[in-house]
Amino acid sequence: MPIAKLRIFPILAMVLVACSADSASEEAASEENLSSVAPLGPVVLVHAFHATTSNAWSMEPVATELRKGGAHVFLASVSPYGGTPLRAAELGKEIDRILEAHCAKPPKESRTSCLAHTKVHLIGHSQGGLDARYVVGKLGYATKVASVTTLGAPHEGTPLGDAALRLLRDPRVRPETPEPDSGFAREMNAFVGSVGAGKLGALKDAFYWLSEARAKNPADHIPDLPSVHYESWAGVATSDGSLPSLAACEGRTSFPSRRAGELEGLADFVRFETVRSVFDADHTPNDGHIPVASARHPAISEARWDFRGCVPADHLDLIGRPDTQQDGNRSKTGVSWKDTFAGLGKRLRAAE
Repeated sequence: MPIAKLRIFPILAMVLVACSADSASEEAASEENLSSVAPLGPVVLVHAFHATTSNAWSMEPVATELRKGGAHVFLASVSPYGGTPLRAAELGKEIDRILEAHCAKPPKESRTSCLAHTKVHLIGHSQGGLDARYVVGKLGYATKVASVTTLGAPHEGTPLGDAALRLLRDPRVRPETPEPDSGFAREMNAFVGSVGAGKLGALKDAFYWLSEARAKNPADHIPDLPSVHYESWAGVATSDGSLPSLAACEGRTSFPSRRAGELEGLADFVRFETVRSVFDADHTPNDGHIPVASARHPAISEARWDFRGCVPADHLDLIGRPDTQQDGNRSKTGVSWKDTFAGLGKRLRAAE
């Protein structure tokens, strides 16, 4: 749930550990970069909750990095607050608009031919990952989408969503969800006040889709289709960078300096100490907002998921936010958010 720092997309380098080992591996990683194998179809970035295409948590840094490699990149604009069914419907209209724009360039082929065979690659951060899955699995866009990549998406929900539902007295909250502590309540009430009472319904819908209550509700299952390539990334961060148990990462880890990301830069509506009060032992490790076990992939899926692994990053580090953190994380962990793109081009092209 990127409530204040959103960012990029799950193609983090499986070569990261090797990169730190020797220069030969670094050269190999460089050759895998997007610039060497640009995807054929347009790349569409889907922002998270509380984000827009232009505010401090937009995915513009990701777009800039991808464009350096020659990719045709678009920032999809969906409502910053709202449930995934609403946001996915908006995303569908954005995909139609983007395909028209992509195929309107002076062509080597006709517009009709271009539209008939071109598919987009969706990269979704946090709730944006749910939106991307929903537009494919529920709204009939599988014929227009080649791949879905998610960064820190709450496929199985996050307890932060449930805590918000409990605090807002939403009837969809699970009975066993405990009452949030005073710190969380104070920060959440301030956040809701800043958004405005007129958006309370949209906020509740958003928190429901970010919650474990939604993930456990069969009626809101998001189907995944075998014709689409799915991959996901998860971040791991702690207050001091100490490395927690990585069992939830399924053996797929990239921690060359044996350090997690640090949450001290997580300038969100809830500070880390407040967030930590909501997570229990079963929800570690996490990126400060989303448990690794949730960000990996859905527990039940009709399609194969390629979980790319865990990287030392908090929820916003995944998309290069804030700008002041972009290089600082590498100096401590040996990994930069830009390393996410190693091998991306080849995988997206293969998905087409």
